[in-house]
Amino acid sequence: MQVNSSINYSVVVAGFLVLLFSMGVRQSFGLLMMPVTCTTDITGLDFSMVIAVQNLLWGAFAFLFGFLVAEIGEKTIILFGSALVIIGLMIIYSAKGPTQFLMGAGIFMGVGLGALSFSIVLATVGKQIPTENAGMIFAIVSSGGSIGQFLLLPAVKWGLLYFSWQYIILAMALGSLLLFPAGWICANSGNQSKSSNTENDLKGEPKENHKQALGQKPRKSSYKQSALVLVKSFNNFSYMLINIGFAICGFHVTLISIHLPHYFQSLNSTDISYFAGATALSIIGFFNIIGTLGTGWLMKHINPKSLLIALYGMRSLLLLIFILSPKNNLNIAIFSLFIGLVWLATVPITSNLINKLFGKENLALLFGMAMFFHQIGAFFGAYAGGWFLNNYESVWLIAMFLSLLASIIHLPVKHETQPAFESELSTQKLT
Repeated sequence: MQVNSSINYSVVVAGFLVLLFSMGVRQSFGLLMMPVTCTTDITGLDFSMVIAVQNLLWGAFAFLFGFLVAEIGEKTIILFGSALVIIGLMIIYSAKGPTQFLMGAGIFMGVGLGALSFSIVLATVGKQIPTENAGMIFAIVSSGGSIGQFLLLPAVKWGLLYFSWQYIILAMALGSLLLFPAGWICANSGNQSKSSNTENDLKGEPKENHKQALGQKPRKSSYKQSALVLVKSFNNFSYMLINIGFAICGFHVTLISIHLPHYFQSLNSTDISYFAGATALSIIGFFNIIGTLGTGWLMKHINPKSLLIALYGMRSLLLLIFILSPKNNLNIAIFSLFIGLVWLATVPITSNLINKLFGKENLALLFGMAMFFHQIGAFFGAYAGGWFLNNYESVWLIAMFLSLLASIIHLPVKHETQPAFESELSTQKLT
């Protein structure tokens, strides 16, 4: 059997676009906190709790959809998620109080974003690319979320000068309609490519091999197989450490993206401009593109474990400098630049580590579980910011110490490929 090493670029571009739209919309909520709480019955703590719920549901359903992907397919999941995100935005558009806001931003968008999460999109793309190219391709696709953040946040902040926040939400809903064609191409092209490539690779093979490889023979025990994969992975010490570190990553990302703009506004400083929050998040998004692509290149030369240790260590140092520095436009820009370089650079590294440890066939499920841990951290990040609404310095200190902890706990992680995992699963009988 010949090994197909070609890259399906239509899947890569489509996956990039799905993350661009979905993550761009999600990251803009931090800019809406002040206008929403000033014009409705929704308090700052209500807003923080709803975003916390959104992040928790996002993580839970990213894992659930990863568990179900073998049964219902990537295309169904991605299109379903796209519909939920748009419905959620329309509910937010008419929200007057915390209940409606929870329904739209918390529940509908939380579940929808779970279907459009990194774990689903990267696993869909990962099945169509050679393992040796996975690190760089994952970095390119992941950077779509950063580009969405870089492009959408300035537009939202500018729009809020001239329009109400409800019209901004409506514009997001209309723009999110583009998720449907992007999601269709991402999953559909991948399935077609997989089928045609497998047929070519199996020329000369016995007929029963064709059926099995092309998925024509139903998997009777896929749920049990997924459960077995989870049990085996939970017994892997390195995997659990990776998940804990990724939870800390979620705490940082959500805390900063939701509460940094509000923090700058709450300082009421003449040294900080109206656009400081949006500018900071846009700079983070832009330099995250560089950081994410840079880590994709670095993974060819440095093992991913060492990169994660360095990234989390850099976050801790940057947060310490941010806490101690005077708050003005220049210092905010410098902080945003450097934190952007290590912002979501953890995503391709973490996904590549899991890919190496457990194989691409288990990536959707096990990276989905990692995303659930990430979003548990995000839940606490969003809520902690709301709890310390009048004392943000305390929560920045907590974030700094957690980042240092994340760096330390990756020291024992093993990053070598473990081919025994697949062979153990294939030989174990399921009853």
